[in-house]
Amino acid sequence: MNNVYVNKIKKKITKLIFIFGIFLIVLSSCYSYAIAKTTTSIASLRQKKIEIQQLETEIIDLETEYFEIVNSVDRDNFTAYGLEKKIDLEYVNIDISKLNSQL
Repeated sequence: MNNVYVNKIKKKITKLIFIFGIFLIVLSSCYSYAIAKTTTSIASLRQKKIEIQQLETEIIDLETEYFEIVNSVDRDNFTAYGLEKKIDLEYVNIDISKLNSQL
């Protein structure tokens, strides 16, 4: 009779160890997924920061070019940029084709 209880206890312990092993496998899988997801998110964030810095640099270059063009326009050479002198200053007309050829 004592031997029957020992066998039942061994079966329960074996079952508990098996369940614990499966739990560890599932837990380690979840942990591995979380680590991988975090790593890819960090890499993606770094890539986005690099892209933002490149766009900021491009914007600064365009602003610099814009201000160089604006500052180079004066009363003597404004027609070279497609601008026309108007008596009535309600609006300014720019000829885009002449402006593009100057750039």
